Amino acid sequence: MIKTFYVQTEKDTNKVTDVIEYPYEDYIETLLETPLPPKILAGCYKLLAGSAVYVPDWDKDQKIVDLENQTAEYMVDLDFRLSNIELGL
Repeated sequence: MIKTFYVQTEKDTNKVTDVIEYPYEDYIETLLETPLPPKILAGCYKLLAGSAVYVPDWDKDQKIVDLENQTAEYMVDLDFRLSNIELGL
């Protein structure tokens, strides 16, 4: 279902910072699908041509997962290198 919302955005990036159901100051009137995406208030969306668009680079949870994966890969590589040193390879 589509519903009228009022969206506050950062001026330079259009990052969604707040979504409410009534007109307020400089909030932009926008039609959005309901239910709203779970991370729309977490700073993961930008307002583009009247639509809320997900921006993965702004998703802090995804960044944490990516860093955890990179760290795990680094630890495996480090363990392999240390094993080779211990074996004299």
